[in-house]
Formats: sequence, C-alpha cells, structure tokens
Amino acid sequence: MTQIPAPFRGLWMAQLRHCQAGPTDESWLRIEAGRLSFYESSGLVLAVVAGGTDEIAVITELSGEGSTWLHPLRLRLDGTGQRLTLETVGVDGSIGRVRCPGT
Repeated sequence: MTQIPAPFRGLWMAQLRHCQAGPTDESWLRIEAGRLSFYESSGLVLAVVAGGTDEIAVITELSGEGSTWLHPLRLRLDGTGQRLTLETVGVDGSIGRVRCPGT
C-alpha cells in the first residue's frame, strides 16, 4: 500500500490554538494520501503498512534545506481520531498532534 488511509489525513498541530498560525508554526504537519509535509520538509510516501485501523507505519522520502532522506514513522490515532502520535522508527520518544478543525 502506498497511500495513507483517510482517517490519518488532515492538518495536525501541537495544540488546537496553533491551527490558525498555518504553516508558519513549527508543529505544522499536513498528511495527504501520498505526501507528508512538515514545517521545513516534505516528501512522497513510499510505503504504508497498516497495524489495524488506528496505527500505520509509513516510509517517506523527505526533502528540505537542500537534503533528501528516508524517514520511517509510526502514526497512531486515539479512539476519537482527533489526536495523533508520531514516532520516528529507531528514535526514542513520540510527538503528539491534534487535528485542526475542518480537516
């Protein structure tokens, strides 16, 4: 599979109040079917593996600031679909995001 499932797609920020800042906020993350866009990098989705309906593993090829690299991620939704947890594979810790309204 090379597309991110619909429940994961949308605009995500660290806090709801950041949603109005748009792509100028460092926590900005847009998830599309075949692309991830972060504050300073973006790239195509190369592979997606589902771990149920609320968890996926994603490999992207990101570019930013003159460099390109593979970026493996694990994405998990909470039960409401309004909170997302991102974990970079091989790196300890996770980052939380909330879904911006209307996405």
